[in-house]
Amino acid sequence: MTKPRQAYPTDLNDTEWNQIAPFLPEPAATGRPRQHSWRLQKIWADGGYRGQLIAWVKTALGWGLEIVEKLGDQVGFQVLPKRWIVERTFAWLNRQCRLSKDYERLPQTSEAFVYVAMIRLMTRQLAHG
Repeated sequence: MTKPRQAYPTDLNDTEWNQIAPFLPEPAATGRPRQHSWRLQKIWADGGYRGQLIAWVKTALGWGLEIVEKLGDQVGFQVLPKRWIVERTFAWLNRQCRLSKDYERLPQTSEAFVYVAMIRLMTRQLAHG
């Protein structure tokens, strides 16, 4: 008789956890995850965020803020460059049960679930070619 698979709150089953386990960092001695060297580099924002925000984001956070503007002759709805990437990513994240609503008390917990959801997504895309 086989052991039944246990579903985790992140929607990953045992097989999927075993696939990504070698790629996860080991916890530090304090039990908290290690700090990673990769960081956010660029943010794409809607045209409503023009102005002083661009300079503030660069000086305060060290990130680049790129405004995705409407095309000059655009009338009505049109898919904007880079905008569809953001919308698609939000759609992928909202498919995860823990991310579909704001259940978490701490923003760090929500951030961790976003990482897990994206790891799951990337693992599946790599596995299916």
